[in-house]
Amino acid sequence: MQVRRLRTPEEFFAAHMIYNTCFHVRVNDLEEERASAAEDRSECWGTFDDDGTLMSFVVNNHLTTYFDGHPVMTGGIGGVSTLPEYRGRGASGAVFEKLLPAAYERGEVFSALFPFSEAFYRRFGYEVLCMQNDYTMKPEALAGYRFDGRAELWHPGDPLDEIMALYENFAGRCSLAGVRTEDSMRREHVGRAYYRDRVYCYLLREGDEAVAFVVFQDDRVPGRGPILAVGDGAWKDGRGLRAILGFLSRFSADYETVEFYTPGNVELFSLIRSPKSFDIEKKTRHDFMARTVNVRRALELLANPCGVSFTVRVADPLIPQNSGTWRVSADGVRETEEAPDIACGIGGFTQMVLGAVSLEEAALSDDVTLINAPEILRTVFRKKAILNRECF
Repeated sequence: MQVRRLRTPEEFFAAHMIYNTCFHVRVNDLEEERASAAEDRSECWGTFDDDGTLMSFVVNNHLTTYFDGHPVMTGGIGGVSTLPEYRGRGASGAVFEKLLPAAYERGEVFSALFPFSEAFYRRFGYEVLCMQNDYTMKPEALAGYRFDGRAELWHPGDPLDEIMALYENFAGRCSLAGVRTEDSMRREHVGRAYYRDRVYCYLLREGDEAVAFVVFQDDRVPGRGPILAVGDGAWKDGRGLRAILGFLSRFSADYETVEFYTPGNVELFSLIRSPKSFDIEKKTRHDFMARTVNVRRALELLANPCGVSFTVRVADPLIPQNSGTWRVSADGVRETEEAPDIACGIGGFTQMVLGAVSLEEAALSDDVTLINAPEILRTVFRKKAILNRECF
């Protein structure tokens, strides 16, 4: 069994067909699929049988995401596929043993994915991030909110500067939120024609100030009635969030249900003012996992509001450069022989550094051992917003 990056159009075509087989995608024209494979420039890793047959493959999408306000290189794992006749032989797992050290050398700081099995990806250092709260409600649940500002329907081709500014301000405060360009914002989030696709983007103003934008789709599900499904958006501050809620309350005559989301650290039940709040349903999404690819770089960029010093020991069986004890101080990050204040595996470290858990929650895990200085570590490893709305 050999693991390496795919090189030739024939290998990419084989990968496309593995994906189509495993994800039950119907292919109507093999030549079109072959032409598409010939243009594929993705970072694809494959496991080959001894006879050279491609058994499985993994795509490492090249993303840029925010981490404590800094843009960082992040790998977005996708397309993990193994042909049924080769399953049970460790083909997909073998890819990660090669891909992750290569990601370190490429300069990635984190790697993220949407798992088909949490247990499978934990074997390679990934850990769950509860990144998003999904809320389902009747529009009447928002009746206590009123938006008296101005709502402007965005049309394809309109300027994006205010929407981009709102997004960058919002996303910069969320771990693993995608760094977007105007092109990607148009193409993937706001640029669809509302009159054709029933996807609407509204910019919300208080006076002359843009305080929020919201993108929602008119969704029709048999047996459920019309649904207003929020798919993207950002708010500048509390005024912006209240503006979105007040604007959505206007649609009580149009929709039976509103679907809304917040980053994992924003609890709508703690904020909402509604006599019908008990009718709101909530689901916390835990279908997102990540792992740190470069511990030193993550510690260098980690927000340290009190400027405290601490020592952390990390164990990473797949990327040797991450394993060791790291001293973090005003002078930077260095390896040390000092006794650690906290010791963890790479999964526990990832949850703490990204802000998926508080220090108290981390200490409940069998992957984290709190040894010393909890009052110091609490100021650094604290719960933060995590959100990713990109597709990969």
